[in-house]
Amino acid sequence: MSTPTTIVKTAIQYLPSYTDGRFIDDLSEITGMMFKEQGVICECTGRSTTKHIYNNKYSFKNQHCKSARHKKYLTNLSNNSEHILKTSILRRDEIRRLKIAVGKVDQRNHQLMNEIANKNTQMTRLKEQVDETNELISQQKEYHDTKYKTLEATHKNVRKENQQLKITNSNSTNKISKLETTNKELQDKIQIIDSIWNNFGQALGYEVEISHE
Repeated sequence: MSTPTTIVKTAIQYLPSYTDGRFIDDLSEITGMMFKEQGVICECTGRSTTKHIYNNKYSFKNQHCKSARHKKYLTNLSNNSEHILKTSILRRDEIRRLKIAVGKVDQRNHQLMNEIANKNTQMTRLKEQVDETNELISQQKEYHDTKYKTLEATHKNVRKENQQLKITNSNSTNKISKLETTNKELQDKIQIIDSIWNNFGQALGYEVEISHE
C-alpha cells in the first residue's frame, strides 16, 4: 500500500518578472487560490522571520505593489538584475513544481473521493440486502409462530376428542357388560320357567313342547 503524499503548504515567495532589462510586477503565475491557501510573501516587507503573508491577490496587486516601498524594491532589483534574475528563475521553477505537486494531490483527492463514494454505494446496497434478509427472517418467524399455534390448538383438540372417545368407549363397554349380565339372568330364568312348565305338563299328562322364537 503506497504512502499518501503530504504537501507542507509554506508561503510562496513572490518575485517580479524580468523584462527588457528591468523588473516589473507579474502575478499571472500565482493564482488567487494559491494566495488563499498558501499565502504570498514579498521581499520588500522585511526580514524572513517577520515578513507579512498576503492571502488576497487583489489587495496585494492594488495596494502592496503600488506602495513606495515595493516600487523602491523593484528599482533595487533592476540595479542588481544579474544576480537576482538567477534567483528569480529558481523561484519560478519552485512555483511550477508546487503547482504540479498540488495538481497531483488534487487528482489523488479526487480519486479518493470517488473511491469513498463507491464504498458508500456498496455499503448502502449491503445495508439494503441486510434489511431485506432481516425482513424475510422476521416474516418466516411470524409464519412459523402462527403455524405452531395452529398445530398446538389442533393437537389440544385432538387430545380432548381422544379423551372423550375413551370416556364414551368406557361407558359403552360398561353398558355392554350390563346387558350381557341381564341377558344371562333372563336365560337362566327362562330355563327355570321351562323346567317348571315341563314338570307341570307331565304331572297333568300332557306333552309340553317348548319353543323360543
